Amino acid sequence: MNGARDDGTGRIRENAFGNLVSRQDRQRLGALLRSLREDAGLKQGELSERIGIAQRTLSRIEYGDREVTVLELLVIARGLNVSAESIVTQLKTMIDR
Repeated sequence: MNGARDDGTGRIRENAFGNLVSRQDRQRLGALLRSLREDAGLKQGELSERIGIAQRTLSRIEYGDREVTVLELLVIARGLNVSAESIVTQLKTMIDR
């Protein structure tokens, strides 16, 4: 089942590492990143340029349409002047609710 695609229903899918990631969790992370970006007073294009990730990619991450690699999360966190650890902690709190 490696690389199975999400059909948009929020069902769990398996990524390349065999981890199970739900669409809802991707959307939560995306909403958190969007909120942090807006709190920093940045537009998507500004953050995209700052961190060297295409705006389209950043948009897909914020909408939960794309998973985020650990390296991308580190780069995004640095661009937002927050720690990746704080992002993960906030996300865990959101998921555990």
